[in-house]
Amino acid sequence: MDDILSGKRVGFALTGSFCTFSRALPQLEALCALGAEVTPIFSEVSFSTDTRFGKACDHVARAEAACARNAIHTQAQAEPIGPKKLLDLLVVAPLTGATLSRAALGLTDSCVALSIKAQLRNERPVLVAVSTNDGLAACGECLGKLMGRRNVFLPAARLALMGQQMQPMILGPAK
Repeated sequence: MDDILSGKRVGFALTGSFCTFSRALPQLEALCALGAEVTPIFSEVSFSTDTRFGKACDHVARAEAACARNAIHTQAQAEPIGPKKLLDLLVVAPLTGATLSRAALGLTDSCVALSIKAQLRNERPVLVAVSTNDGLAACGECLGKLMGRRNVFLPAARLALMGQQMQPMILGPAK
């Protein structure tokens, strides 16, 4: 067991970058295997949209089975995250450009954006894995704004829980 993650209450949020679910869900499962108490959180779109990358119900079922708890998928379900301080860490993987922009601007019109804002308001870490095809273009400004906030991290859970940013933040392609 990983002593830093074991017993930590981790929210794992998935937004609508469906092509990355095949890489994100194994990370959710790995956190569970390390002893973290993981709560799956699905954006409204990712909870209900079937795509060529799979059926929404299958993605949700996989996450719920790994975590042994129901997924949060509405704003009403996400609202207690803030006042009850339900999470030690919020992982958002994938974080789409749309949700990135919402979070950067402090908008709370989706359950994931509300979860991010609540976590930051409680001065607790948010770990983001951005998935957008214009990360350095239209979304670049919002990414910079979000990264300027305290307690926003890329891309290592252990370091985020220790309040440290991994350097370099942007990794080159795998060799």
